[in-house]
Amino acid sequence: MTHILREALVGAVFCAAALSSNAAYAKAGYMTCQATESSDKKVFSTPREFKADSADADKAFDYFTKAYQAPKVPLLGADLSHYQGICHWEAKPNVAIAMTTNYMIHFLQLGYLTYTEVAMPDPFVP
Repeated sequence: MTHILREALVGAVFCAAALSSNAAYAKAGYMTCQATESSDKKVFSTPREFKADSADADKAFDYFTKAYQAPKVPLLGADLSHYQGICHWEAKPNVAIAMTTNYMIHFLQLGYLTYTEVAMPDPFVP
């Protein structure tokens, strides 16, 4: 019985260490999301930056993508083969939105249609 308890205790210690090390890497800051759909020449971005932890970028991008697929007439279809993007995190305010602004300007110059309809929850909590 003590062997089982010892293994359970060691497992709990490793689990707590893994969780605390992941939490140490998640930093509070600001994020924006942007993406392109090259076949339809569409570019998407958040209208403003939002508070988010650095470790939540992938979850935020999934949320962002699904929000553009959700309306009755979605701006983004189910075929994501021409879709790519990212949620970009920065520690200081106004840096992520400046990067997104430059991203949008670049694609506007290439003739893409811009969409900024999806505002993310502030703060973003997955």
